[in-house]
Amino acid sequence: MPKDPLKTPFEYHTAEQVYARGIKLKGMTFRDVLDLGITPEGVSREYGNRKYKGGMGVLVEERFFGYKANSEREPDFAEAGVELKATCFDIVKRSHGTDKSAGERLSLTMIPYDEELSPNLYDSHLFYSEGSMAFPDLLENPSRTILTGEGGAGASRFKHIICRDGRWRRLVPDELDRLQGFPAGWTAGMTDGHRAFCMGNALVVGVVHRIGKAIAAQR
Repeated sequence: MPKDPLKTPFEYHTAEQVYARGIKLKGMTFRDVLDLGITPEGVSREYGNRKYKGGMGVLVEERFFGYKANSEREPDFAEAGVELKATCFDIVKRSHGTDKSAGERLSLTMIPYDEELSPNLYDSHLFYSEGSMAFPDLLENPSRTILTGEGGAGASRFKHIICRDGRWRRLVPDELDRLQGFPAGWTAGMTDGHRAFCMGNALVVGVVHRIGKAIAAQR
């Protein structure tokens, strides 16, 4: 019996090879993809968990294209120069016809699905750079913005690192509270990771206060 071409070893040296693989998804269900039995090394996920955002897109990346989903800046297929974005969307009936609806806004807004992108990443609107930044963060300078990923044990260039008495360390939750203009301990009662996430989602109190005063003065 001939081998199923979808289950045979596959390599991606060119963008055309990635496309040729992707076009074979047409007409397949998620169950069809799982039944291929492709599992990248180190992958063990429950894709159907409703709390797992983007689970079905990750299923396609891992169980059809055969690579472990990641958030690295480098392309998923480095040799081919291709960064893959897989997102499920629904066809929603409207009074005026039909619309496409997706929970993953990145793929339908930042990365258009209906127009061709510039072949040069660095010339396209997709390239984003935070610019240069001091390492460690300079205590005499204004602070950088706190992002929701400030907490957690993983390393990242946007997390704040300071040097005190010759030792480097991260900012603690009370410092993140104060940096956003809240009293120290404002987010106490949650895990450190959740406290950092809340401050990453917060706005600087003093800025909001000044905006409010300006609006009130116009009335």
